[in-house]
Amino acid sequence: MQKKIKSMKKRNMLQFILFSMMFCLNLQGQIGLDKLIKVGEKELKNGVAFKEDIADLPFYDLKGNKVELDEVNSLLDSYKYFPQFYINESKQIEVVVLHEMLDETPTAMAKMNSLRMLKDKYNENPKDVEFSVNDMSGNSFKLSELKGKVVAINFWFINCKPCVDEMPGLNKIVEKFKNNENVVFLAFSFDKKNNIELFLKKHRFLYNIIPESKQVVSDYGIRSFPTNLILNQEGNVIYEEKGLHSNTISELENTITSLTK
Repeated sequence: MQKKIKSMKKRNMLQFILFSMMFCLNLQGQIGLDKLIKVGEKELKNGVAFKEDIADLPFYDLKGNKVELDEVNSLLDSYKYFPQFYINESKQIEVVVLHEMLDETPTAMAKMNSLRMLKDKYNENPKDVEFSVNDMSGNSFKLSELKGKVVAINFWFINCKPCVDEMPGLNKIVEKFKNNENVVFLAFSFDKKNNIELFLKKHRFLYNIIPESKQVVSDYGIRSFPTNLILNQEGNVIYEEKGLHSNTISELENTITSLTK
């Protein structure tokens, strides 16, 4: 009887190992990991670098599904997940797969170092931010040419529920200052223009919307959505609010009002 139980356990373990191997191979094929190097403690010590800005870096879960930036941030803040880096031959990080901390590999030290490295990248402060963009209607906005104006900036994306929830309140602020040419409202999204057009058929958003704005999102170091900024007439960020809170709309309105007196 004991021999039979041991045999069954051995067979189940073998089946589990084979399943895990097939799962990993399938994941690698799905997102192109087979051509990259999995980063462990040794590679971290030798030094790796980010190939792209955070906004352009692809993140995946273990099923090969792409994970959006705001969800990545939330999962990492829980400390239940760590980023498994995959690098090219030039030691540049090309892909990140989110693994549970309970996974046996890599070492605990490598997990925490990877997590800290990614968080440090997220927290990089923007320097000398400049942008020259066109909104959905083709209107041009260049940050350096907005000096002398109050600029309210919103970072959002279509599938961000809090972003959508705050839009009616943001619209009221736009309506209040619509006759003041010295107040400009810009909304940056990394969604494609055609997807935003479909979204706007169901939702009203009065900001000047700039689609496909990954570079601006990255330049400002945005890691939470929604994020609202207010720039004063000198172009300095004097107000920043991450997420949607009960006083967000009133604070935005009061700050703009104080700058336009």
